[in-house]
Amino acid sequence: MNREKKWELAIFLANDMDAVARHFEKMEAKGWRLEGIDNWGYHYRRVQPGQARYTAACFPDASVYDPAPTEGQETYIDYCRAAGWELAGAFGPMQYFRAVRPDPVPIETDEGEKLRSIHKTMLKTLVLAHCLLLVSVGVTTWSHTSSFRYAPLSAVSSNMTLGLYLLLAVLLVYLVAILADYFIWYFRSKASVARGGACKKVHTQARLMGGWVLIGALALCLAGTLSEVLKPGMAIVMAYSFGMAALLVVAIPLGLKWLKKRGLSRGVVRGGYIALCVGLGVLYAAGAIALAMRLASTGAMHREPAEVYTTSYGYTWDLFRDDLPVTLEDLGFDVPAEAHCSYEAEVDRSLLASFGRFDQDALEIGSDLPIWSYQTAIIPWDWLRDLCWDALSEYHSNTPFQPAGPRCGAERAMVRGGRWQDFLLYYGDRIICIQAGWELTEEQVQLAADNVSNTRALFEIGAASQLEVDQAELNYSNAVAGRNAALTQLESGIQSAKSGLEQLDTALENVDANGNVIAPMAGTLATMNAVENSFISNSMPLAVIDGPDQMKVTVSVSEALVPKISIGSQADVYVSAVDESFSAVIRSVEQAANLQTRLYTVTLTVPADAGGLLSGMFADVTFHTDVSENTIVVPTEAVLTRGETQYVFVVEGDAARYVEVAAGLTGNGVTEILTGLTAGQQLVTVGQAYLNDGDPVRIVSGEEAPAPVEDPAESPESGEEAAPQDGQGE
Repeated sequence: MNREKKWELAIFLANDMDAVARHFEKMEAKGWRLEGIDNWGYHYRRVQPGQARYTAACFPDASVYDPAPTEGQETYIDYCRAAGWELAGAFGPMQYFRAVRPDPVPIETDEGEKLRSIHKTMLKTLVLAHCLLLVSVGVTTWSHTSSFRYAPLSAVSSNMTLGLYLLLAVLLVYLVAILADYFIWYFRSKASVARGGACKKVHTQARLMGGWVLIGALALCLAGTLSEVLKPGMAIVMAYSFGMAALLVVAIPLGLKWLKKRGLSRGVVRGGYIALCVGLGVLYAAGAIALAMRLASTGAMHREPAEVYTTSYGYTWDLFRDDLPVTLEDLGFDVPAEAHCSYEAEVDRSLLASFGRFDQDALEIGSDLPIWSYQTAIIPWDWLRDLCWDALSEYHSNTPFQPAGPRCGAERAMVRGGRWQDFLLYYGDRIICIQAGWELTEEQVQLAADNVSNTRALFEIGAASQLEVDQAELNYSNAVAGRNAALTQLESGIQSAKSGLEQLDTALENVDANGNVIAPMAGTLATMNAVENSFISNSMPLAVIDGPDQMKVTVSVSEALVPKISIGSQADVYVSAVDESFSAVIRSVEQAANLQTRLYTVTLTVPADAGGLLSGMFADVTFHTDVSENTIVVPTEAVLTRGETQYVFVVEGDAARYVEVAAGLTGNGVTEILTGLTAGQQLVTVGQAYLNDGDPVRIVSGEEAPAPVEDPAESPESGEEAAPQDGQGE
């Protein structure tokens, strides 16, 4: 199908007079003749291909708001027609003429007057518009720079935000370059004209190349925006933004065209045009506010919760059951079911960084549990990671961050106290932020830092950035766990019924002829629940008797330790409350991990000769999982860690020497050294964390004396420890 009309985007400025004339001549040679100009481009109609001459001229007194050519413009057009030029198209002060005879008289013969006309036109059009846009972009850039200082990790992990930063940076450079290029051209041309020469050649190709770079940045910004369309509510926001942008692009030129067709004066058309732009801007802002309020009220910007919890005061909260690297349970807190804790994880991934936010919060009002929140970001580029670290550490709320010195093996550490306690930790290619509603112990900070860093594997494979996939897997795991729980409950019901019959038989056996209940075993009466003349229930025992042969120790261990222990093997137990040590036999190992802690329960039998023990006491348990003989061991506290490097300080003369080592098994307060040391060397065991290679040291007597490296023949058996209940065996 042959088109008779064609529209082309305007890509030339007022001082590109020669370039635009050559462009129209090429279009005429292709069979397209210029017949009009509007806000955005050129209109052509199909003609026979041929040769034609074009020229451009500026008429500074004209305006885009003129409904028709002014009297001065008509006189100027008549003058050009007499010189052999026909008006092909005009928009505001820019006018384009086509030659109607082979030897037309040049329109502009005075280079000085030509330069003055161009400059006056450019000040009213390009310079004014670009300066206003430069101010607007500068304010927007400053606003987003402030946002980056407040939340740098969120910014670098969002493709949409990175695309916006790129667009703003390119747009700032482009606007400054256009203005600088024009004024350089103007002052050089002015100097040339003063010497009797012509205006200088315009850098049209360089400016067009800059325009294509700007378009590329805009495309990347749009790509970054579209990459987040699957986030909750983003599709609606993008549809509204793109729809309003299209409305502005179409409505503003059409509105100007409609006002000019009414035959109104220049001032009325200008006022109507400004009112239209302001009105559409207000409409866009009002619509954006209404949409934001609507999305917030309906929860469309948030993903679907595991359940909606209503507190005792009638408030409703979204409750999530995401898998967190570290929970309050891991840190030793007792989290009752009635606290209704929400476990929420959100992970973002961009071309530059991966960022995870993890929060645990008790939703029931009045709960004593503190809020637990932490973040981790993996940023491969040193300059960007340092930029984010500086922004985080320099951000001052009510209390500034303070350097914390060597902490938890981190390269850098910052701490901030107050009602909350915040930590910033810098490890290699990642930054960890920890926020707790209580004063963290060193062990809790270390546990959090170690476990949070384990999310790196998820980031590297890209799975952690797909939150919907994670949620689906979690839902599947919950469904499987629910099915298994139902089967277990059914089996438990059957066993309970059998047990009830057996208990009834046993109870009858423990009642004498006079109706007295006889205790089935000897021991210490721990609890008496029976009250004279009260009713009893088979769900509540009358009394509790502690017998030495009934005592047991229960510990929770990690998945790494489960394959190394077996039922019937021995473990060492130490109860600090009574200063008692004994060997216990492993009675059972749970085959399913706790859904919250991801740990496995191990039960050990306490020997009958263990005395002084009471229910509820804490115990340290050492499992003998590996044995290394004829090896070098050192005190565990002498081994330091920096990143993935382990090292010690050896005393040589009066100085401490830095020595890297490879550690093996750890147990009973000592650590096996595979490489790096020889037997008999003296180590620094007090204050070694504050030493550098070559620092002077002094050997003192007593407990502070450097520990000698033990001879391989004297090396004890190594084991691994697990804390009771919520502790993790390693």
